[in-house]
This record gives sequence, structure tokens and C-alpha cells, in this order.
Amino acid sequence: MFHQMLDAVHGLSKVFYCDAHAAAVLNCSLRLHDLMEHGVTLLGDLMTPRQPVISSPARYFFAVEDASVSRVAEDWMAKVPHRDAHIFALGCTPHRRLQQLVRARIAPRAMRSKDIMLDFSAPEVLVFHPSMQNGLPQLLSSLSPPTRESVLNVAESLIVAAFHAMNNGVPVIRQKNRGSISMGLPGPFLRAFQALLRRAGFRLVAPTAAATRCGSSLIGAVSR
Repeated sequence: MFHQMLDAVHGLSKVFYCDAHAAAVLNCSLRLHDLMEHGVTLLGDLMTPRQPVISSPARYFFAVEDASVSRVAEDWMAKVPHRDAHIFALGCTPHRRLQQLVRARIAPRAMRSKDIMLDFSAPEVLVFHPSMQNGLPQLLSSLSPPTRESVLNVAESLIVAAFHAMNNGVPVIRQKNRGSISMGLPGPFLRAFQALLRRAGFRLVAPTAAATRCGSSLIGAVSR
């Protein structure tokens, strides 16, 4: 695909139009940076209206169907939208489809017409694929407000990790309640936390002053 289609067109600025079938092929085989590295400066939908870019060559990649072939022909029927045209058909192009393109004004500007024999389906598309729309806001969207369960899970994992790191005595748990989330800590948190510590091999004692004086590790669970 790189040698036969992307690198076959010379020029510093190239536009690339494809239909839905061709876009599905690109989405599972190329990423956006691949197109940029090979000189593609504009990627467009073949079926949508667009402005001409007279100074740049245009690559058309489409399935050999009535709607796509007619759309390519219409691009060149009334005006010359690009410096030249490079046609890449997904599959074998019938003779009548070639004649349809020849009758349009694209024929004098067509530098090549090539059939790309790719017939496959992919179970998923790549990350940052060419048809990605509004993807970056979704990837970079703000985190949803934490739930009580998520706060408890994070607290449990952090405290157990601290116990493993210290490894010097029986832990004593002290708790300070502040805020709305902490109102649910005494019951759900301690039950889940104690069960987690027992599975990890720790022994729990009551948080008494005697336990603190005997040199036990002191952990404070603070919710704000």
C-alpha cells in the first residue's frame, strides 16, 4: 500500500479522498501519522462536497460501485479541482466504469489508474485511525467524579501497599472523618479493609493507646 499508492504520487502537498469501503481498509492498516509521513496533507470523504485544491495532486481510493465512481466523475465534470488525478480502485474495475471516468474531464489529468486487490475484513480499527472524528476530546476528557466504591478501592490498595513496604509490626488503624464520603467509611470501609488485610496475612488489633506505645505501625485513614 505504501509503495503502490502512498509513495506513487510525487509532490510536497497531496490530497487523499476515499469512500467508506476504502476508509475501512485504511483504518485497520494505517494510522494518521503514516499518512502525514507520506505527504498526505488533506484526507477527505469522497462523498461530501469540498473545495478544489488546484495546486495539489489528488488520490482517489474507492470501491468500484455506482455511487463512488459517479462521485469521482462529478468532481471533474464541471471544473478542474486538482493539478492531476491518481485513481486507485478497491478491486477490479469493469470496462464500463473506466469508460464512465474517461467521459469525464478527469481523463486528461489522470496520471494513473490502478486496481488495489485487497479483499479482507478486520475485527477492529487502529488507535488514531484516519476516520477518527472527535476522538481526542474523548481520549482527553475529564475524569468522572469518584464514587464511594472507587475511593474505598483506592484507599484499600494504597494502605496495603504501605503495610508491605513498612513490614515492621502490627498496624493500628486510626480514622478521621470529614466530608460526605467519609460518612460511609466506618462500616463498608473497615469491613472490606479488614478482609483484605487478613487475606494479605496481617493481624489486626484494636486501635488502643497501648498498641501504639508498643511500637506498632500507625496508619491514619483520612477522607476529605
